[in-house]
Amino acid sequence: MKKASKKFKILLLSVIIAGMAIFCIWQNNSIVVTKFDYSSPKITDGFNGFTIAHISDLHNKKFGKNQVKI
Repeated sequence: MKKASKKFKILLLSVIIAGMAIFCIWQNNSIVVTKFDYSSPKITDGFNGFTIAHISDLHNKKFGKNQVKI
């Protein structure tokens, strides 16, 4: 029974390591969009409807030809 238990532990550890590797690869290659609506009395009415896009942490990745996915 000890051999089966040892094999199970090795298999479980292998699955956990593979899962973590897949998660890290996915997280480093996915695009996350976060949207905020901001209002302040200090901002004049001339800026109503404006959109500001802040793109960061691309880590020299390419997201399609000419970054079309972005």
